[in-house]
Amino acid sequence: MRFFKNLSKTVLSMFLVLSILLTQFSNALATDQNSNSQQTKIYIGNGYEVIFNVTSQWKDAFNADVILKNTGDEPIENWSLKFNMPHEITNIWNAVVISNADNNYIVKNTGSNQDVEPGKSISFGFTANSDDEIEIPDTYQILSFKKQVPSDKYEISFAITSDWGSAFNGEISIKNISDEVIEDWQLEFDFALNIERFWTAEIVDHSDGHYHIKNAGYNSNIKPGETITLGFSGNPGDVKFTPSNYILTNIVFQNGYYGSKDWDNDGIDNDTEISLGWDPNNSDSNDNGIPDGYEYYVLLPASFGHVDIKDAQ
Repeated sequence: MRFFKNLSKTVLSMFLVLSILLTQFSNALATDQNSNSQQTKIYIGNGYEVIFNVTSQWKDAFNADVILKNTGDEPIENWSLKFNMPHEITNIWNAVVISNADNNYIVKNTGSNQDVEPGKSISFGFTANSDDEIEIPDTYQILSFKKQVPSDKYEISFAITSDWGSAFNGEISIKNISDEVIEDWQLEFDFALNIERFWTAEIVDHSDGHYHIKNAGYNSNIKPGETITLGFSGNPGDVKFTPSNYILTNIVFQNGYYGSKDWDNDGIDNDTEISLGWDPNNSDSNDNGIPDGYEYYVLLPASFGHVDIKDAQ
């Protein structure tokens, strides 16, 4: 009798030990599977990289972190990214979803992370729905592009605030009289006198009386009806000149709203020109004497046997 009682205790003890081991194994397996669900894919573009990390996944959803790194020599200004992804984004942070048509997303900065300097990076994250396998985007396109602001969309004024003969202080004010935000502005102008520094802007270039300045970051966007004032110091004093030939530009994104337009009237829309690496503000991007539209729709197809140039003419 004692033998069977001892045997029962032994069997029970073994069962308990086995249960503990199985539980630990199951937990380890679950951890393993969770770590295996983390995925990373890197896309290398022209002057930038996009790193997509799946940071966590559970039933019907996942979290992802996206890093945009500037690998070029110039700042990426007012960034916006276009990519294809079949998963619905339900929550996003450090970025804004501008549109999602047929799984083609356009995601844009929030303003505080608007520019990416060379060698630097920004990141944003989101939660998205997923039935099973996560399909990470294969390619990305930066849609940001510099565009000249039409002169009837803003007003500029100049004033001398103090002048003591050997030097002076002045200010340039820019007022947005349009119904759209002027984003990530830059300004060029001619001025005969020497400007030593701006207090609320950065001098990008100065040569032969021509100035190129840009926003200071915190004042990069000018809302409709808003006026920003750019104070500066210069020399010599006894000022009798005023700045002239103002050119105001901003950084916009080129898809749909801007992309379907044809700024330079060369017969080819902005999106197509950008995808080719051509300038949508220059009707002859290649400087070969041939309008871009004619070159793209007539000469290029003809070179591949798609169109007879004589027939096209």
